[in-house]
Amino acid sequence: MNADVWQPGATLQWRQPGRAKEGYVLTTGTEEAARFTVTSWHVANARGESALGSWIFSKEGFWDSRYFIREEATHVDVAEFFPKWHWSSGRIQFTNGKEFAWKISGVFSRYHTIATLTGANVLVLREGLGESFWRDLFRQQGRIEVGEAEKDPKTLSILAMFAWHLALMTHQRRASAAGG
Repeated sequence: MNADVWQPGATLQWRQPGRAKEGYVLTTGTEEAARFTVTSWHVANARGESALGSWIFSKEGFWDSRYFIREEATHVDVAEFFPKWHWSSGRIQFTNGKEFAWKISGVFSRYHTIATLTGANVLVLREGLGESFWRDLFRQQGRIEVGEAEKDPKTLSILAMFAWHLALMTHQRRASAAGG
């Protein structure tokens, strides 16, 4: 896995290599940037890894849920996510003081934006790859566009995996609400 893929303007792709919904790979064509694995029956518990480290993404609690990103080796919290009640936006707060805003936009073509609190785009995740309607319909896939606002590859790596985590959780919430 290469840590040099997080250049501003780069486009990376989340792909589901097999039919099993648990595993995803983030690539830049031939370079692998990260892996993401769902570790339980519910997307709320997952694991991500890149050349820069491994992290656990978890939801704790039921009524007053809290969402954490923890470094896998030490189990130390790296960040916490605070969703708004309607789950179309929220805030990601890192323990080092960095804060980012998350927002879902679009009706037919959904995209997730992670931005600085002043509104500068850090990452934009677009659902689907746009290659084939049928492939996008039957597989969870997406494109990450790297913005100019954040330069730290480790932070970008964590945010890219967390954006994918939020996209999968949002998809699962929509499916549950629709009865499927």
